Amino acid sequence: DRCRGASDFTGQLTVKQHLWGRGYDKAMPRFDFEKLFNDDAALLDLIFCLDRYGLAMVENVESKVNQVTRLCEHIAYAKPSVFGRHLLKVQSKPNLTSVAFTSKELGLHVDFPFYNYMPGVLMFHCIKQAPGSGGRSQFCDG
Repeated sequence: DRCRGASDFTGQLTVKQHLWGRGYDKAMPRFDFEKLFNDDAALLDLIFCLDRYGLAMVENVESKVNQVTRLCEHIAYAKPSVFGRHLLKVQSKPNLTSVAFTSKELGLHVDFPFYNYMPGVLMFHCIKQAPGSGGRSQFCDG
């Protein structure tokens, strides 16, 4: 409930955006995957957290394909991208020019900045961690 805004007398909800920095990974709002399907208050809180903080963690997601699609369709319309309607399978492949599909570190960046209408929310789900080192996620506010 810490993510919800204040309602004014007109019934409009105001959510104040909150900037964050180092250590946010420990304070980041976390949500249980199945609870988001069974508890409208939890789902509303997730939506407000995304609006306020720009980032939230959904936990206890089954390690199988299409779980992100399930959640996405439960929340809103999923806008297609150049990669298709929902799922982009990111995995290390040899001899590629895009660093996104290699095992090299992918620095801070913005996804799809060239779109006229950029995505409002991107969802990521690590189904299987590759063996070896790496795979750490970094996020930046701003």
